Amino acid sequence: MAKAKKSVNVVVSKSSSRVTGLDVYAVAYAIAIIAAVKVLILSVATRMGWSSAGEILSKVLMSWNTGVSGILTGMAEAAVCGLIVGFCGAWLYNKFA
Repeated sequence: MAKAKKSVNVVVSKSSSRVTGLDVYAVAYAIAIIAAVKVLILSVATRMGWSSAGEILSKVLMSWNTGVSGILTGMAEAAVCGLIVGFCGAWLYNKFA
């Protein structure tokens, strides 16, 4: 006995699949995560003896220091700044592009 083949109907829309703009929140979260990870990497490099990374972080971030709590607050500060910059940048891109 042969099995009957099932047919599948696929409907293809003729509408345009053009992307209308950036997802503002996705861009903001992505930049926030990247900024926090960068602070973590530079903090680990500072603790391993690369002093120029610590100089950079201490000039840029107000709450950063070489302790664990200072690293965590520096990561949080960088994430908040990344959220703001990412949100504003994506919003401006969507506005003018």
